Amino acid sequence: MNRFQLMYNLDEKYKEELSRLGEKIIQIEQYNQSILDNIALKRRQTFKTEEEMINLEKEKKSQDFLIDKLTQQTNLLYSQIANLDIQINQQKSETKTAQDVLAEALTEIDAIKFEKKQLQQQWNSSLIGMQRRDEAL
Repeated sequence: MNRFQLMYNLDEKYKEELSRLGEKIIQIEQYNQSILDNIALKRRQTFKTEEEMINLEKEKKSQDFLIDKLTQQTNLLYSQIANLDIQINQQKSETKTAQDVLAEALTEIDAIKFEKKQLQQQWNSSLIGMQRRDEAL
């Protein structure tokens, strides 16, 4: 082999190696690009997930606020119910006392009516007696 052939063989060998290295570089660049694409996709997914979590946290805070408000209203209503129960019991007691007083007054009225009737009968008897005496005189 002469020098020219040897150089040609070396050039061919380097060209093949250069071609293989070029293919490897293209593969590596494609792999790098796919990794960068995956990273970008994961970032977008992460941002979307963070946004959803922020929205869910806001919704949860809103629900918590509503629950607190409803709990306060419920406690207020229970307090009002307790106060009304106390008032009802007081009114029942006062009503019972008033009914007892009324029953006693009715008994006294009946006694007074009976006495009045007796007094009227005695009055009428006295009048009749006076009329007879008048007539007798």
